[in-house]
Amino acid sequence: MKRARIALGLISGLRDRPRVSARVPRGSHDIGARSPHHEVLVSRSRARRARRGRWLVTPTSCGARATPTESVAQSPRSASKRASASRMGVPLAPHRRDRRASEPSCRAQVSVLVQVISDNAGRETLAHAIERRRDEIRRAWLERVRADLSGRDVDAAELVDHADGYIDRLTQLLRGGSPVERIGARAWTDIARKYALTGIRLGFDIEQLVREMSQLRSVVAAVLASEGLSSELLHTVLDEAIAASAAEFAHVAHARLRAAEERYQLLVEGAREYAIFLLDAHGRVASWNSGAKRIKGYDESEILGQPYDVFFLPEDRASGEPSRLLAEARVKGEHKGRHRRLRKDGSEFWADVTLTALFDDSGVLRGFSKITRDATAQVEAEAAAMQRERLSAILESAVDAIIATDSSGRVALFNRAAERAFGCTAADAVGRSIEVFLPDARFPSISQECSASRPLPGLVSEGGMFCTLGARRAGGEVFPVEVTFAPTEIGGAPYYAAIVRDISARVRAERARREAEARLEEIADNTSAFIYIKDREGRFLLVNRAIETLFGLTRAQMLGKTDAEMFPSDQATKFRENDLEVLARGTAITVEEMVPVDGGLRTYLSVKFPLRDEDGEIYATGGVSTDVTEQVEARDALTREVQIRELFVGVLAHDLRNPLNAIIMTSAALLAARGLDPPAAKNVERIANGARRIAGLVDVLLDFTRVRSGAGIELQLRAADFHEICRHVVEEAVAAHPSRRIDCALEGDPAGEWDAVRIAQVASNLISNALAHGRVDAPVSVHVRGTPSEITLEVRNANAGAPLAPEQIERIFDPFTRGPRADGGGLGLGLFIVDQAVRAHGGSVRVESDVERGTAFVVTLPRHPRV
Repeated sequence: MKRARIALGLISGLRDRPRVSARVPRGSHDIGARSPHHEVLVSRSRARRARRGRWLVTPTSCGARATPTESVAQSPRSASKRASASRMGVPLAPHRRDRRASEPSCRAQVSVLVQVISDNAGRETLAHAIERRRDEIRRAWLERVRADLSGRDVDAAELVDHADGYIDRLTQLLRGGSPVERIGARAWTDIARKYALTGIRLGFDIEQLVREMSQLRSVVAAVLASEGLSSELLHTVLDEAIAASAAEFAHVAHARLRAAEERYQLLVEGAREYAIFLLDAHGRVASWNSGAKRIKGYDESEILGQPYDVFFLPEDRASGEPSRLLAEARVKGEHKGRHRRLRKDGSEFWADVTLTALFDDSGVLRGFSKITRDATAQVEAEAAAMQRERLSAILESAVDAIIATDSSGRVALFNRAAERAFGCTAADAVGRSIEVFLPDARFPSISQECSASRPLPGLVSEGGMFCTLGARRAGGEVFPVEVTFAPTEIGGAPYYAAIVRDISARVRAERARREAEARLEEIADNTSAFIYIKDREGRFLLVNRAIETLFGLTRAQMLGKTDAEMFPSDQATKFRENDLEVLARGTAITVEEMVPVDGGLRTYLSVKFPLRDEDGEIYATGGVSTDVTEQVEARDALTREVQIRELFVGVLAHDLRNPLNAIIMTSAALLAARGLDPPAAKNVERIANGARRIAGLVDVLLDFTRVRSGAGIELQLRAADFHEICRHVVEEAVAAHPSRRIDCALEGDPAGEWDAVRIAQVASNLISNALAHGRVDAPVSVHVRGTPSEITLEVRNANAGAPLAPEQIERIFDPFTRGPRADGGGLGLGLFIVDQAVRAHGGSVRVESDVERGTAFVVTLPRHPRV
């Protein structure tokens, strides 16, 4: 009961006691008020008691002695009612035999009796109203509890399920008739305990529990107030319910805490495999258990109060790890990890550590809990397991076959590569003699030699640990392998490991390489070209038979020597320069080299290239040199001939220009004089036209000479109208060939920047070429198309014979090239000048020729050339 009173004190500031005013509207049933009909009630009660032969006290005749109709003695039923009234605190009228009360005393007793009867009627009214509106009370309480618990993962309905218990008990107490002072917290103990257990399970504290019970009291009061009902008795009874719930919560929580503390202490003391202890806020040891003593070696008396960094390695203390771990636990709540730690005797061990920060309700750090487990055995077991896993993974993923035998030579291990190499499974191989798979390996000698740690005779080659043996597959096929043996020990027993490498592919490759080298050597020895290889210092590593034959030296005499030891200094220096260029550039070069032969020099075309090793490093240079002396002489002769011809053409064109200008000017003057008769004027005009024609040829020759000299065709770029240029050229061609038809189509934007004279020359040459080589009965088509960035000129004619062959098209723009139907009036430079003028403008020209559409020259020019 003491806890109940304390709980009532706790809730004094929490509870909200909404009450309906004591002044109830007229006609309501205020509990304890005098009923306007109480006189009638008393009269009816007196009549009933008179009929039963009992004394009845009334407000009007309290002192009169009533005459009993039956025996004067009290009946058992009357005695029982009197006892019940006494328990309820109701003062009764004295028995007729001993009643001595005066008239005022009787009136007071009757007043009290009426008050009690009225109170009982009011309590019944309250109980009836509560039962009738039970569901409404439940719903209202559920809504308030849910609102109060919003944001928390709590099922409010589980709490409200207890509402029926409280309502049933409340109506029972209201109807029981017990005086208020006799209804205490004890009346609610069983229900309060259930509610307290539910609150603890949901994680409530005592304040939360009292708050939710206060909500129930407020809901009940509000529901009754809506019907005009109110009573101090109701609030008192509900306060006792809240007090009982708080007391039971405190009792259960305290009991559970005490049991948990006892279990924790037993757990800590019994956990010998764990060091469980507390640190204060500064990291000093504050408690110690038997597991901590066993793991770390310190007695409780010598470790309490010591800083916990005594458990750390010196290097960890120097790096500040103890403080860092405390700070991490303080910020994150805990630290977990595996670390190396020190025992009292200085030995190291692996420890799984959990360090947890402990805070009080106000958030102040109170210390740390530390749980340490000796993980040394686990770490060693994990390392051993990892080692076994790695070894197994290595064995199974090894490219080489690995076979282990016991001391009797029986196979004990056969990895996956061995299964592939020998064509049988490990299950089939284990237990069989190793000589089944390696017939050339005799196990007795293997074990003896391995035990003596000496090389195995016949098994280890001079070049290394591997040797070549014959192995046998499961199907009987024999194949070459490289193998080595090594002694080992597994579980204390001797074993022998054989590493076997299948070299069948390598043997085949070696055979193929030797065959290829033989073929290459045969080819090199039967060619007239020089084939040689030199190292980086210029020493010959290989020479073919042609070199031996030419210089009269054997390969033995030449190998290892340099160019300086075999050739004159001038040629040797040039050879070495070319070799060094190959080494520096790392790519092949083609050069002409002069080689001294039979007292003279011959020209060789040499292709020199680098030779690289497996790492990509250049280790030598190779060369193939071919005698091209005759070809070089012919090339030089042709070059000289061309130069002489071009020089002649240039001089001729230059020397002809001055006489031609004189003829043209004289003819113009004679025609301007107008004194000639018509036949003479016609002759003068014919002379002028011929001179102009010859001047055009001279201009072409000068252009050709300028191009061949490297100067190129000169351009004078200006804004021009391409359509206007082509229209003028077509009109001149039509006037010159009145019997031929020329169709002209002009499309698109004609504006651009070109050399108008050169464009007219291109169009005139292409039209003249079409008229000369096309069918006379078919028209020549001139088509100009303009696009935003370029303009295209196409001149097409019908073929008079077969279309142009590809080889003709390939050289059609070469100088002095004339078609089969040329009339003999040209130099064969017209298309050459076309190609050069178009190239000078940054354009291109192509040729199309077929049976159906004839032959066309298509010129494409940019609108704004970049010269």
